[in-house]
Amino acid sequence: MRKGSKRTSAGRIITSSMFQNKESIHQILSKDDGYYFMKKIRGTPAYWECSMRDLFAMVRQLGIPTWFCSASAADRRWTVIDEAILQQQGKAIPKNIDWATHCQIIASNPVTATRMFEHRVQAFIKDVSLSPAQPIGHVIDYFYRVEFQQRGWPHIHCLFWVKDAPLYGNSNTDEIVAFIDKHVSCKMPSATTEPKLHEKVLHVQMHSKNHSRSCRKGNRTCRFNFPRLPSKTTFISKPAVDADSVNNPTPGYSNAVKKLWDSFHHDTDHSLTIDEAFQRAGITQQQLQDCVTANTQKETMWLRREPSDIWVNNYNPILLMAWDANMDIQFVLDAYSCLMYIVSYISEAEREMGDLLKTAQKEAREGNLNAMDELRKLGSLYLHHREVSVMESVYRVTGMHMKQCSRQAIFIPTDPDSQRLSLPLQQLQNKQEDTDEIWMPNMIDKYLGRPKELANICLATFASEYRYIGQQNNATDSILLTTGLGTIKKG
Repeated sequence: MRKGSKRTSAGRIITSSMFQNKESIHQILSKDDGYYFMKKIRGTPAYWECSMRDLFAMVRQLGIPTWFCSASAADRRWTVIDEAILQQQGKAIPKNIDWATHCQIIASNPVTATRMFEHRVQAFIKDVSLSPAQPIGHVIDYFYRVEFQQRGWPHIHCLFWVKDAPLYGNSNTDEIVAFIDKHVSCKMPSATTEPKLHEKVLHVQMHSKNHSRSCRKGNRTCRFNFPRLPSKTTFISKPAVDADSVNNPTPGYSNAVKKLWDSFHHDTDHSLTIDEAFQRAGITQQQLQDCVTANTQKETMWLRREPSDIWVNNYNPILLMAWDANMDIQFVLDAYSCLMYIVSYISEAEREMGDLLKTAQKEAREGNLNAMDELRKLGSLYLHHREVSVMESVYRVTGMHMKQCSRQAIFIPTDPDSQRLSLPLQQLQNKQEDTDEIWMPNMIDKYLGRPKELANICLATFASEYRYIGQQNNATDSILLTTGLGTIKKG
């Protein structure tokens, strides 16, 4: 309600005298951003749009992330949740809890169930992924967001930046492949030598051979490309720049790859070795790679995979043992697609809500509603037209993290006529003299008001290393800004 620019649309500098009547205030502070007042309300379209910009800022400064990881909930495996709720209620804990009873227990106390998921997420990020054991390398930065499945349970999407990790496009391909093979697997572990890991992979990492409704989106058999082709080595396929830049495979090779894929898609016995499978299809590893590369439309990572592993999803053994639920981990080849998926992707209901809010704001403008009535209309619309699960409600009401990252992003308005926040309206209306000093100080003002000892630092360093601590502060490490702007502190 107090946002505006230093100049009117006609170019006239705004002064305090213009705030003496409500009509001029409405014209001065009327900005086409009513929709964005919701960016502070967690989970709204404006909130996630702001998060996307913050994440892009991280990528610009830190570089492309190394890993993209997703982790789903497995509430039937996490029996501790049922046990905790029953213990809170003073009830006996049965040995075997069927599906119907489990649902009743969760419904009786969704707050505890949601809080225990959030606790598992925090432990997964901080105690495992960032631990000295370095299961996916030395993680120096991270970002994750919580999303809610159709059945209501949350799951997370994460990005990890790893120190000294190879970078696609800059590093040698062999170095990238070795790094991936070290941290990512799609192998079915031995039931004899690794019984615990075998059980987890068998029950949470196997893609359904019947496929789900989600698999068939876009009129495809499986949009996740299962079963996946076996391969003797890990390799990267990328689109050709031109037709002459690749060894175009003969139709015979393409038919052989199709025969290889069909044999595993329809057969139930995958006891063949990789050499036997290639021999039966009449194809070599190089011919397989040439054929896949010639038909690829985007950079794709193909993991080393035995015929017995064609239904196994990617995982990191240490992360999987700790999380104990379905997960996926991939080396980031296309940073833009990855970022758009993790932040800009919103559920169908949220996208529709975003369109609805924008339409409502347009109608409010055309109906000449004042700014306050416009915000009321948008707020009411959001509260009454957004369907959320009970667990998403718990996340919002209790203040649990719907996203978290290792860095804080700061937006610096460098446009001299950028949007500003005015001083309190009552204060402006009570001013005796006519003045253009009516705006709250922003980052540029504070930078220009820095003392001499900070004269040689740039704006980016000032914004990232110093924080504003108030108008008056007598702390020994506080730094006084000039022109009465207050004090700052390093750190």
